[in-house]
Amino acid sequence: MVFAANLKPMNVIYRSKDHGKTWTTEEIVIKPNKNGWLATPAAPSDPGITLRYGEKKGRLLVPSRVFVEYLNKGKGRRAYNKHYSNAIYSDDHGKTWIPSAPFPLAGTGEAGLVELKDRRIYYNSRTHNRPGNRRIAYSHDGGETWPAKRLVKEGPGNYTWLAAGRKGTPSEGMIYLAAGKDWMARFNLARIMEGDE
Repeated sequence: MVFAANLKPMNVIYRSKDHGKTWTTEEIVIKPNKNGWLATPAAPSDPGITLRYGEKKGRLLVPSRVFVEYLNKGKGRRAYNKHYSNAIYSDDHGKTWIPSAPFPLAGTGEAGLVELKDRRIYYNSRTHNRPGNRRIAYSHDGGETWPAKRLVKEGPGNYTWLAAGRKGTPSEGMIYLAAGKDWMARFNLARIMEGDE
């Protein structure tokens, strides 16, 4: 299976059932993310995979990229650093494709992914914000979401302790981070999962 892709994806794939000797064209649906952007399987990215383990076994998963404002032609490319990697996945043999959550950091691009034996998805992406760097993330849900990080406080740091609020109390759902005697932060999971799309 090969995608017809550009800065905006085309709703077409080419599929071969005889190991590449002949090809047929099929129309597909690629769903937009919550902000209306379409992810495209970027040509320089690695090919997709079929999941082999767990409850998502058989899912098709392809590295993709969201070109926010589609390269901003005529707009000075003002959103260039907001482009991000993600993945698109299909549970109906490639007819419908759903976008994953964004890669945890913006400014990512061409990427590759692989399924590990422990059922995690390892994602490795190029970044165009900082030359010479790669970004890595993992998914524990078959490529639907990726681990997120948020800066709580600028350094320097010291010894820290992390605790979760107790169930059935007013602190339930809250995360507490104490740094020695200097400061304490309180936040919830929604704060960690916030991100630019």
